[in-house]
Amino acid sequence: MWLTQGKSENLLIFCNGWGMDQKPFSHLTSLEYDVLTLFDFRKLSLPLAITELHKRYATLSLVSWSMGVWVGQTLFQQSAGLFKRKVAINGTLCPIDDLYGIPADNYAAVSQGFDLTSQIQFYKRMCRDRLTCTQFLQHQPERSIVSQAEELVALQESCYNIPAKESIYDDIIVARSDYIMPTKNQLRFWGEGAVRIVDGYHYLFSRFSTWDEVVAEEKP
Repeated sequence: MWLTQGKSENLLIFCNGWGMDQKPFSHLTSLEYDVLTLFDFRKLSLPLAITELHKRYATLSLVSWSMGVWVGQTLFQQSAGLFKRKVAINGTLCPIDDLYGIPADNYAAVSQGFDLTSQIQFYKRMCRDRLTCTQFLQHQPERSIVSQAEELVALQESCYNIPAKESIYDDIIVARSDYIMPTKNQLRFWGEGAVRIVDGYHYLFSRFSTWDEVVAEEKP
């Protein structure tokens, strides 16, 4: 889905997290980019061929978040050279893993009997602080429970572990207090020297007001 189109010669592709859509990111604007967000990964596919997008834009950048970090790696591994910037936020290439991702039991606990109650519990755990949670719930995804549950199963069936040395990402941001993709597991996967640790929780986007800031976030 296009969040911004026809306003820039630079394109930002955002690989969203599980269960999301465009709504939780509606507060983010951009002066520098057209923004295309990918979500609902029941099927892993691109709406447009990346080579066609590359022809239409002067630069391409990639931002991936949560489960989208693995999805972005999978979708763009063969075309990584087309991107000027590739940013990973709160995710790894072993997304369902006791040591390097979401512990398998935690993933299964969300997946089994997923309903409205477990959905809201997940959102609150993702945001943690009251203000962020309130703002998120005011703009929560307009996805059905059924579609989110199906996506959980689809990702569990399709995900496989990819070594960190094969990563396409050149900037990796990790929240200091991630309770979804545990911070310690992210650091174990990437190595502390390879990432920039910032204050916050799994849903980090309340710290930004523009997509331009997200792309510009770099290690000092």
